[in-house]
Amino acid sequence: MRTMLVCSGVNGEFPALDRLLAAASSRRPDAVLFAGGVLSPRRSYAATATTAFGYTPRDARFIEHFLTALGTLESFTAVIPGLYDAPLDQFLQVGMAAETSHGNLRLVHGTPAIGPDVAVFGIGGRIAEYTDTDIGYFSWPMARYWMRPMSGVKSVPKVLMLAGPPLIGECIQDGRTADPFIQTYRPRLCVLPCHESKSGTQSLAGTLVINPGSVADGSAAWVEWGKDGPQEIEILQLPEVGMVANEAGKQVDEADENLAEFSKE
Repeated sequence: MRTMLVCSGVNGEFPALDRLLAAASSRRPDAVLFAGGVLSPRRSYAATATTAFGYTPRDARFIEHFLTALGTLESFTAVIPGLYDAPLDQFLQVGMAAETSHGNLRLVHGTPAIGPDVAVFGIGGRIAEYTDTDIGYFSWPMARYWMRPMSGVKSVPKVLMLAGPPLIGECIQDGRTADPFIQTYRPRLCVLPCHESKSGTQSLAGTLVINPGSVADGSAAWVEWGKDGPQEIEILQLPEVGMVANEAGKQVDEADENLAEFSKE
């Protein structure tokens, strides 16, 4: 694995998905790392028998379309769910079905992907003081439990993917709230989106921390990976592109309109 497209935040927008697919197609990375943000922070919720935070029909279809689209890429693709992609049991159920159909797609939320030259670990949602998977929260003890295998990986450089800064106060511009994981597990690269802040990089205790920004805002990162970890980093500005995923979006919206009309009758 020599090159990585690092990104997050398509935010339920088909034009943003187009941007991501176009970047992966043109640059042909060895790996795509998507650190959450499939759905919009401003999404609506649909109550189910078990939760008040379920997916609307459109959001459910968007998640399925998103994972299928990433699964068709030639690159190895690692995905974790973001905070607004909860309920996480629903997201992971759709994701596991997509993994079965697409061999290059891996959900690395609590289940690492370990290769010959890199090991990718991830925790989706948001690390907080308590666990509530309906809203995407995982407690610190739960997160540490999932990360235990990371300590045993010595032979290859490690990548840690988080969907956002752990909740210790407000979201800040740098990655210091992730420092407990960085100090303990010593990844060479930490992907840590914080969309309230400008995309960029910083170094913490020998770990390169990348905030790739949001694909919906045209931002991502490109990583050149060497034997011992990241060698070169470039923050990308992704241009708006064609209408491949957008056409799928129109079909989804038309299906929602037809469902709404049917419900009125």
